Amino acid sequence: MAWYDKWAIMVIAAAIGVGGCNGIPWCKMGVAEWAYWVAAIGTVGTLIGTIWIATSGSRQTRKADLTRARLAASKLVYQQVHNTKNTRLAAADIVSALCSYSFELGDINAMLQRTSPTILLLNKVIPPDATELVALTPIKDDCAARIAIGIGMVTSSATLLQGLHQHMAAGFIKQQLQNCEQMLIDAMQHFNVAEAALIETVNAPILN
Repeated sequence: MAWYDKWAIMVIAAAIGVGGCNGIPWCKMGVAEWAYWVAAIGTVGTLIGTIWIATSGSRQTRKADLTRARLAASKLVYQQVHNTKNTRLAAADIVSALCSYSFELGDINAMLQRTSPTILLLNKVIPPDATELVALTPIKDDCAARIAIGIGMVTSSATLLQGLHQHMAAGFIKQQLQNCEQMLIDAMQHFNVAEAALIETVNAPILN
């Protein structure tokens, strides 16, 4: 439980106590009334204790999951920063290639040469393993899923680019590059959200 939750409970309990003290005519109560009140307070206390014990396991599990997520985020955050950067540079390379003079002329060999730096950049995108992604699942904004989706888009783009040499139609190559450009733009959007969530998790205060 976070420190502010504990203080909130204490303030609410104090308010109820003060209200009870001022609103109930304690001095006019007889033995029977006192017995009822003692029994009621005991019942409420037992209920609160039962709820606390029943939920303590889930609280501990949640805290352990968040701790693992923070450790995984600390390990992966800079890797994700580089993945985002390389994806952005690869997308920019494709945009530059599509605007180049060789594409205007339909020079297929020149087109294919322009994709080589893009493939190198995409190969620098390092995917986290499945265990690391599972550890990230408690992080907000579907961080783990966004990283997995972005990695899938980057991998698909690299595969498409590497297979272009098998085709000698300028129009087909241009269309595939446009498809890759859109996939990389979408991957960047997922990576940007995931990167922000990772940084926030790493910098968040440790829960007590």
